[in-house]
Amino acid sequence: LAARWLGPSAWGEIGLARGVAQVWWVLPTLGAMDLVTRQVAQDRTHGLRTLAVLLRRLPRAGVLSTLAIAGSLAAMGGSSRQIALGVAAGGVSTVAARLILDDSALLGAGHATKQVVPTLVARGIQAVVLVAALAAGAGVWSVIAAWGTGEALLAVSLAHRRAVHVGPLPPAGPEDKARTLQASTPFARNLLFGTLFAVGDVLVLGALRGPAEVGLYQAAAVLALQLPVVAQVVGRGLLPTLSVHPADEASSTITQVARPLWALSLPIAVGGIVLAEPLVLETLGPAYGGSVLPLVLLLPTVPLRFVQALLTTALTARRHEDARMRLARLAAGMNLGLNLLVVPAWGAAGAAATMLLTEGVVYTLAVRAQGRTDAAAPVHDAVPRVLLACAVMAAAVWAVPWLPVLARVAGGAAVYALAVVSLQAASIADLRRLLST
Repeated sequence: LAARWLGPSAWGEIGLARGVAQVWWVLPTLGAMDLVTRQVAQDRTHGLRTLAVLLRRLPRAGVLSTLAIAGSLAAMGGSSRQIALGVAAGGVSTVAARLILDDSALLGAGHATKQVVPTLVARGIQAVVLVAALAAGAGVWSVIAAWGTGEALLAVSLAHRRAVHVGPLPPAGPEDKARTLQASTPFARNLLFGTLFAVGDVLVLGALRGPAEVGLYQAAAVLALQLPVVAQVVGRGLLPTLSVHPADEASSTITQVARPLWALSLPIAVGGIVLAEPLVLETLGPAYGGSVLPLVLLLPTVPLRFVQALLTTALTARRHEDARMRLARLAAGMNLGLNLLVVPAWGAAGAAATMLLTEGVVYTLAVRAQGRTDAAAPVHDAVPRVLLACAVMAAAVWAVPWLPVLARVAGGAAVYALAVVSLQAASIADLRRLLST
């Protein structure tokens, strides 16, 4: 909605500000979300002491993060409005750090369902604020206002729920601080490299091609790269289970969850490629015609990201943070290096092609790394049948080009569901296991 309303250039300004804010998010969080979840799952008192250290350092770390964001945007030649957007994004990111840390403790204690209702309410209010602000002519600040409102509401709610269902924060001394900072180091590195991989293309596009090119790329990314958030939620939901279960049970869980992840993500990639042009033009408008090719190139990364999120969660759960860090470091270096080569000539399409190539390499290495752990698990057994069901769906969607794009999406989903059931590409038991996370 915001992308269509604001246009590529303004949408790109927001994307660039949030991208730089994501890089510096490592300062307020130290990347310790999974650490908190794992520690609370294994020893609640120990985990709460870690959480106490992280939350007490948060305000000062948030200020440092915001200053770093402003300095980075200034160094990139950003306008005063872009720098102001970055400062606002830094403030909201600090609030988001608070809520994600409390959320991690709830997850580790087995109270993930306590977050569902407040999250739905906060996101509903956020949508109302966005529409109202856009209608009032607030422009780019509409997105910041809506984002900040949603994060603030969630932060208050989750802090209360964490205190009630997990426990109040215990006192934490110098030894706890030193232990937490030491334990957080590999997680902070993973987050930094992972973030550079995730937003490196945006940073290079913003520096070399300007906000409008960022806007075209971000429009495609919203339609493709935001979908794997579902898999990240699933992965975080599985982290406590994979951390404490014996290796054979953890391996069985990984295989069982991978099947429905393929069944959900592959049709998005295949159907999205078939419908890319009408999907972009009818959803975002003709100004985003330059987003069609980037979307086609980004969509194959969706299934890779879905399953990779599961594999990297398994690495963390089985205490292989070093392997995860090597993957994150490779992804960041490869993505940034290739973007510097191709973005000047190819813009958003070049950035999307770089992302696809990097995702393919990192996914292959993630499969190998997980296969070397004590909970090694096969994750590809359902792929051939799912691909066959996707082929049936693609043929059905391609055969009715005169229908509106949303009707083709709905019809394709119905055909795919029938094909999946007929081919037994995923079982009800597997789907239930996925939903239980």
